[in-house]
Amino acid sequence: MQLAASGSDLTASGVASVTFAVGPGGGPAFAPIVGQLSPSAGSGWSASVTEVPAGPQRSFDLVAYDAGGTALFRGGAQVDVAPGRTAAISVALQQVAPPSGPEISNPVVQYLAVSPAIVAPGRAAQLTAQVSAPGSGGTLSTSWQASCGTFSDPTQPSTVWTAPTSASDHCTVSFTAANDHASTTVALSIAVQQDNTVRDVVGWRLATCWEDPTAGSAMATILSIAPPDVASLAAPAALVETSPGSWVTYAGGHLSADGSFLLGTFSPSGSFIIPQVPATGPFLLSLTDPDGVRWLVETNASTVDLGYDELGRCDPAPAAAGTQVSFAVQGLEPWSASLGELEATSSGAGLWTPVPASGVAEGATSATISMTWGAPLALLVPSDSLWLHQLAPVQRPDGVAYRSAVRSGMVTGIALANGTASTLAVNLLPVAQSGSLAVQWSTPDFERNLASMAPASRLVAGRVAPHRLAILASPYSLQSPAPVPSGGWPELATLELPAGAAPLQLSSPLAYGEFLPQSWLELREVRYAASVAYQAPGATTPVYETSTVGSRDALPAASAVLTPTLTPVQSLRLDGADALSDLATPVTTAPTFSWGPPAVGSPSYYVLEVDALSAVAGATVRTTVARVVTRSTQITLPPGILAAGCTYFARVTAMASLAPLDSAPFRSSPVVSWADALTGTFTP
Repeated sequence: MQLAASGSDLTASGVASVTFAVGPGGGPAFAPIVGQLSPSAGSGWSASVTEVPAGPQRSFDLVAYDAGGTALFRGGAQVDVAPGRTAAISVALQQVAPPSGPEISNPVVQYLAVSPAIVAPGRAAQLTAQVSAPGSGGTLSTSWQASCGTFSDPTQPSTVWTAPTSASDHCTVSFTAANDHASTTVALSIAVQQDNTVRDVVGWRLATCWEDPTAGSAMATILSIAPPDVASLAAPAALVETSPGSWVTYAGGHLSADGSFLLGTFSPSGSFIIPQVPATGPFLLSLTDPDGVRWLVETNASTVDLGYDELGRCDPAPAAAGTQVSFAVQGLEPWSASLGELEATSSGAGLWTPVPASGVAEGATSATISMTWGAPLALLVPSDSLWLHQLAPVQRPDGVAYRSAVRSGMVTGIALANGTASTLAVNLLPVAQSGSLAVQWSTPDFERNLASMAPASRLVAGRVAPHRLAILASPYSLQSPAPVPSGGWPELATLELPAGAAPLQLSSPLAYGEFLPQSWLELREVRYAASVAYQAPGATTPVYETSTVGSRDALPAASAVLTPTLTPVQSLRLDGADALSDLATPVTTAPTFSWGPPAVGSPSYYVLEVDALSAVAGATVRTTVARVVTRSTQITLPPGILAAGCTYFARVTAMASLAPLDSAPFRSSPVVSWADALTGTFTP
């Protein structure tokens, strides 16, 4: 903030010092900022004032004294202080005890303000003048003049000035107030250059759709569109912690066609801008997603991609909740109700989903199976290919049992009508067991992480398979960015082991079924999982969460050995207390999470997820309130996320991925390693 005092008599009247006091005015309270101005060129005095909290109608009071400490002149202003902007205010000081005589009728320009005072070429600044006209001076008129640039309305005391498109040392902007007797002119200088102390954070939100190749092509058609949610999502903001527990918010918006800034919304094309963010140091990019989850992404990037990758067409018709689809299936492997599974896959519709088969009779080779085809699944169109495949148990000669894709069928030329029941006839044929995977599984290396994965008192045995190996398939790239099907990827084989299982080394490779086109790529996913129970105060039944350590690798894998490549964070703490225990003492509403890096692996970043627990009709309901993406091993939540008296738990996930989540938090990479750590409950 550049603060200046002006007045034709400041030097001639023996002014020895000029003090200033900055107060909260009409905005949120803060301790007054006081200091002295220094003599400047001409008859003025000036000072650079830092750390003025952003807010409306901040008060600036200036007093000029003689050498004996007598107040000679006084002046003041009330000005809106925008976050991160270097504003300039010129305050005209008036005599404290003017000489007696006829009433002065000259107009008085009490202050002149410009924000920002450093303007990039072609960008705009807000100009504000405060005028008083004592006595009977007649009609008052006001006007702005400038040595360069243009005004939105040069006749109004408050106007927008747009800088010329080329850089300049400065432009002089002056304001004149005139009545029938006299006129008063006050001038300010605006630098037209890039302000190296601040930057504009810019970005976009685009849905990148990976569509099926056109006839005669092996390459996907990749299109980007502004998703419908940009019309309803609030534009992101930047949060900067200026001191422990003190945050400044820089609001985002977008630029209209005429270059003016529109607060709070994305543009129709999906772009956004956050003006005047400090140029040095990281900040938290804050965005509330369509599910109501607040994302806080710690970044130092000036360009941020808030888009995402989507498998399938860019214009899928969302399926109505009442769209029923029945599969009339022939050629099943004799059905096993306890181990069998049917899965439906279509890259055109962007889907992978299990098909509920609870009504299929044991040993059946044909059945009609119904499911609700609801959002987020896209409706099928004639150009889509739909695969239905059956996973069935396979027993190896060495006694190892697993599931493999044994039957599949493909149908095309289908058009589903929204809200209208359809029946699809699918004839399943045997699948060649042409896939091959060598397996050396070091299960104890996974299990030794259990103590750091979740509170021991909350572990529940038997709800999930502790050890799981899966072979997955993807139609497109396995590197970031890449699309993720709705719900996951089709499974070609799965092998599960119980807790405490000894290391497994197969004497011969694991054979599995391959039924998708050769262009589809395959992944090997391994995980170790623990089930954790949480119960909200007043609830009678818990909710279950899963904490996992795992990885996905592109096949063929570089190594046959299955061992953790990344382990959970260590020494997880919340406001200094052990976070792997329920905290009886309330935490602050803006607590600090801290942890040590994993014992194995080097994370690319960490994701802190905070979930609220509530009781609804006796059941525990979990609601995610925030996700924080950071490369740091400590994060302090800003105010407004946690509510006093509510019960929460958190998940800290260490992740190793090629996806640049600090600059593209919603882009994904199928190849990734991760390790969870769930906390106990805590209450602010």
